[in-house]
Amino acid sequence: MVGVQQYYLTTIANGSAAATQTPKHNIHYVYGIKMIKHIVLLTWKPETTKTEIDAVSQGLARLPEDIPEIVSYHFGPDAKLYRGNADYALVGEFHSEADLKTYVTHPSHQRFMKEVANPILDTFQSVQFETP
Repeated sequence: MVGVQQYYLTTIANGSAAATQTPKHNIHYVYGIKMIKHIVLLTWKPETTKTEIDAVSQGLARLPEDIPEIVSYHFGPDAKLYRGNADYALVGEFHSEADLKTYVTHPSHQRFMKEVANPILDTFQSVQFETP
């Protein structure tokens, strides 16, 4: 499994929030701060290899280093608990719609999509929603 650099929001004693890379605990809901969740489901072409899927994980793991707008980032292959699932999923959190747009249009993300993901991608679905 590829090590994933993850970013979390944690609540500080005075009630404010701070982004950290190594949280003491994983908190996905911070009172008073709205977040945009970006969920992506990917299905690979039938001939896709494990090596190509690993390259996707490695490429995604590098994106938070280049794109500071990513608050929280989780991804990986389907656990195969149910039939009919997508092959791979990503869940990202952003402070705002503008931050999400910065991520999507960022040169590192665009390069990753063009060089790594798109060549093996069969279908792509995404949804975004705001959390309180």
